[in-house]
Amino acid sequence: MRRAIWLGLFALGLGLAVLLYHGPGRPLVRGHVGDVAATMLVYALLWLWPARRASAAVRAVGALAIAAAIELGQTVWTGSGLAGELVLGSTFDGWDFVAYLAGVVVALLYERGTTRAPRLTVAAA
Repeated sequence: MRRAIWLGLFALGLGLAVLLYHGPGRPLVRGHVGDVAATMLVYALLWLWPARRASAAVRAVGALAIAAAIELGQTVWTGSGLAGELVLGSTFDGWDFVAYLAGVVVALLYERGTTRAPRLTVAAA
């Protein structure tokens, strides 16, 4: 559970850094790095609940499905105001799917890197 919280906090920190960034390439950073962070956050939330006992693959598919549903929804509606744009986005962009996949890959690598190998025990004879 702690690992999911750390992943979520990292994703929130990355998202905040994206919002505060005003340097070169801001549209790229704001548009795509923010999507990576958002998908990592969705993965972390699924890891905490409700897919806590589900496999990493199920959480990955769930995070991608949620992100894709929101992105496809942008073809019909957009968020208004800052909160709406942060949660729902503002316009459809096919490249966002690449960013979502990258976010899930980062989350999976994090989970894999922080998972302990099972202990081997030797039974006494």
